[in-house]
Amino acid sequence: MQIPRGKGVSGNKVITPLVLAAFTSMLVLNVLYSPEINTNVAISSVYEGITDDQEVQVLTRNRERAKFRFATILTEPRKYYCTMLASAAMNNISIDVFGWGDEKLSGTKGWWRKLLWFREMSRSYDPEDVVVFVDAGDTLFNTGVDEIRAAYIATAATQRLKQSTEFIWSAERNCGMRTLTRSECQTLHNIPAGISTPYRWLNSGGWAGRAGAAKYLFDTVDEDRNGRTKQADQAFIAESHVKRGWKHRHGLDYSQTLFMSMYRSEKDICGWPDIQPPLRNCRTNSTPAVFHFNAGSKAPETFEKVLHETHWWKEFDTPEGRRKVSEFKVNVSGNAVPIKDLCPTGYGLVENRDVSRILAQIGVKSSGKPRLISPPPGADVKESGV
Repeated sequence: MQIPRGKGVSGNKVITPLVLAAFTSMLVLNVLYSPEINTNVAISSVYEGITDDQEVQVLTRNRERAKFRFATILTEPRKYYCTMLASAAMNNISIDVFGWGDEKLSGTKGWWRKLLWFREMSRSYDPEDVVVFVDAGDTLFNTGVDEIRAAYIATAATQRLKQSTEFIWSAERNCGMRTLTRSECQTLHNIPAGISTPYRWLNSGGWAGRAGAAKYLFDTVDEDRNGRTKQADQAFIAESHVKRGWKHRHGLDYSQTLFMSMYRSEKDICGWPDIQPPLRNCRTNSTPAVFHFNAGSKAPETFEKVLHETHWWKEFDTPEGRRKVSEFKVNVSGNAVPIKDLCPTGYGLVENRDVSRILAQIGVKSSGKPRLISPPPGADVKESGV
């Protein structure tokens, strides 16, 4: 089956972002290296200072014309997975679901398989499309497509990313990759001069970039993985970054405009714990497009506090809002499926549905490994190490 093309994003409004607008569950086994830095990030002023650069202007126009696609990896319906889908629906974000029915992906021992789905994902779109990936089980959309587009364009321009390698990682406070030494953690990313930020290390629970750049990146990471399966996807990605010297190649969302990693960061939300919409990160002076409750920030009280103060919650928590979400369609293995047919009873989003019946209708069963779908002409579709 093919993931439908042309339905990955709602709205194609052209934006010229002069000021920043304002997302995996990821395994962080140990706090290895995480110093505190108290300087705020004045990212918007940095961006405004380079808008006269001719190269930046050309790349910005190209990014304004790009199609934005939104994707996640979801194996089965669960409470917070359904909440993420609800947040997408309330922000009118059409999302493609990969991995449905991949039983081997469930559980921490299968998290390395996200790399295989990342590879498949990158092959499913036009190389020039911008793909925005969010973890399914612990994220919430905080803004809509236009704001995400503006945040992406400004972040890519600020970090002077080249279109051929245009890719931005979510950033977190903790270098939690057990395979890296402290020295390797310190040199993992290149933070531009004049910018101090506690969000310094990649988190694979959120990323955004050109599909072509993503394909090369994840093909290379899988090559470096060399059949190993004992680490999570984030660890293998970090290893490749160090091995390949990619710190100048890819961007890092150190300003938290696309993705805010919540681990050890709750107090950075303006007014915490007495928060209210619009939800902003006062540490970086930004409005995150996506909140990612990685590692120890998954506590229900933290997740639900943020959930209930999003700009869309009050509208959602009405009969009309819940009806909107229940009828909103997502793309699952090439099928346009209403959220009400994915989320079971008791998860607070929809009414009386027999999920097993829906799964049978979709006809998606795990084959033990992902099948690459709709590869571009001439693409190498070899699945190494599966």
